[in-house]
Amino acid sequence: MQTEPLPQNLAFLCSYYPSIAAVCRRLQINRQQFNKYLSGQTWPSRRNMRKICDFFGVTEGELLMDQQRFAEIVGLRRRPLGVHAPSDLLVHMEQLYQRSGDLGRYVGYYFRYFYSFGYAGKIIKCLVVIYEKDGRYFW
Repeated sequence: MQTEPLPQNLAFLCSYYPSIAAVCRRLQINRQQFNKYLSGQTWPSRRNMRKICDFFGVTEGELLMDQQRFAEIVGLRRRPLGVHAPSDLLVHMEQLYQRSGDLGRYVGYYFRYFYSFGYAGKIIKCLVVIYEKDGRYFW
């Protein structure tokens, strides 16, 4: 008999956090109710399923995948770039940092405008920040 993937995948996602109670607090879902999801006794309501998916950054379809495939997908998303980046890419990035001039005068908040791909003819406005950390500039 094959078990449902939802409880296993929820437990896997919770393993990235200090405790299940911490996850429940951040999700604002009752701990006893969440335990029922983890045990497979009940399924989350549509609203709670959406909260869970948004919190963990997965889709409902991904959450219902078999455990092995789901773990691969989540593992790829959580892998830090620097750990497995090709060395030539890291060398190139370092050269860019060294050749960049002082960007201190650009540190601050800016509005960024770009065309929406989802809504033809619409323009999206977002707030971005340029900041300095350890002598390097990020946005």
